[in-house]
Amino acid sequence: MMTTWELVLWSACLGVFTLALLVSVGIALAQRSMAWLQAAGFNVLCMFFVAATSGWLATMWPSLSPKVLHTLQIVSGAIMGSGAMLGLMELLRARQRDPVIQRGLTLAAVLSAACAGLVWWPDPNQALWLCALGVISCSLATEWMVIRAALQGDRLAKVISLVCIALQIAVIGLYGILLHLWNRSLGIQAFSALMAALFLVGGVYILFKRESQQIRQLHAMALHRDKDLLTQLDTGSVLIAQIDKAIARALRNRREMALLVVEVFNTSALRNERGDHSLDQMVYQLALRLRYVAGAVTEVGRYSDTSFVVILDSLPRPNFLRTMGLRLAVTARRPYNLYGENSAANEFRADIGVGIARVSVGRGEHHRHAHTGQEVNSMSLAQETLHDACELALESRKFASRVAILHSYTRKTVAVEDAEL
Repeated sequence: MMTTWELVLWSACLGVFTLALLVSVGIALAQRSMAWLQAAGFNVLCMFFVAATSGWLATMWPSLSPKVLHTLQIVSGAIMGSGAMLGLMELLRARQRDPVIQRGLTLAAVLSAACAGLVWWPDPNQALWLCALGVISCSLATEWMVIRAALQGDRLAKVISLVCIALQIAVIGLYGILLHLWNRSLGIQAFSALMAALFLVGGVYILFKRESQQIRQLHAMALHRDKDLLTQLDTGSVLIAQIDKAIARALRNRREMALLVVEVFNTSALRNERGDHSLDQMVYQLALRLRYVAGAVTEVGRYSDTSFVVILDSLPRPNFLRTMGLRLAVTARRPYNLYGENSAANEFRADIGVGIARVSVGRGEHHRHAHTGQEVNSMSLAQETLHDACELALESRKFASRVAILHSYTRKTVAVEDAEL
């Protein structure tokens, strides 16, 4: 049974958990947030675990049967550990970030939950030992997953790592109390209760920060629906409108214009090998390079996840297309330094293709489609020209320069250095 000071200590600790539970429920109802509702459920599991392992539950309800208490002590720890790892998976965005982190946390969650089956172990004391070893081992293993996320650039993962350490200390302390390892030392109990409270406060802070980030992103998407959030380049309908305007100006002024599509073909391999964060780094660096090569007055947009568009609405000289296309290809194919699993930069070489689709103006107000030769009204040229440029970017992989264009007379795909401009 607990002493008076022990009862006060763990009652205060459970009071902190109760306050956090009320806050979580309140925010969940106010914001209709599933994340905060899940946090409230996890909080309840933590409360049961603390109450059962610290001895508070047995002291407050002395009539509770030993079998029920033993079941609560094992099941609450196993399920709490599993819930913590599933929550970490969401906080670290493991599904989007890194399959290794996702698989690691999933396996740890399953193994921790499996410890609940120890309620049928014939020796109750051995069952508690095995459950404690299983939950603590899974908890320590998840620390490596959090560190991996931090090395991949997740700034909040560093704070999450500290909060996980506080949870691990609290769990070790509580299991030590339950298994009579500390001789019910009040100092160790106070330290364990403090770590449990710090874990709770840190968890609320992390969830608040993560949810705030998501809310800001949703607001940014609502305000800038046609801006790519990563590169801040025009995309979607705004990009198509920019191309339409450029083509309309070319038709009006009877001048030639062109679209250059820069396509990256090995993004899937990069994502699978190094995760989404490395892919974002590469895309961001590529966008900066294209903006630099294109110049301040040339429009650059992001057409899809793997392609960018450079709009040349005026060509100062015939061979300008060759110069621009080759400069874009050379710049885009330079190695990318990406920071992933460790602090050192990992070099990545992008598989790049550049397609150049020209819009030339004759005597009429019509444009002759590059591939079919059919006449197309100027208002529909944006999608048609983009389609041509994307096809040419794909075909450019046949050439050493990785820049493809249609020959002016034969209408065949050729390397830009072999084209007559």
